[in-house]
Amino acid sequence: HLGDDVRQVDWNVFARTDKYFIKRFLDEQEMRVHILLDTTKSMGTDAKWIFARQIVASLGFMVLGRDDR
Repeated sequence: HLGDDVRQVDWNVFARTDKYFIKRFLDEQEMRVHILLDTTKSMGTDAKWIFARQIVASLGFMVLGRDDR
């Protein structure tokens, strides 16, 4: 396209297809996650406490699986 920077042209694709494609990248950022768990007496029953711990553990494993901190 007129005005596009020639340094951004994907020359490998052009060589195969004879069409111009511009390289575009999305900057991936590492996400910092804080998971807080209420440990006060307001958690009440054992069932509520166990359920909350399971949710926190699940969220923690999901975050670690994506290599985020």
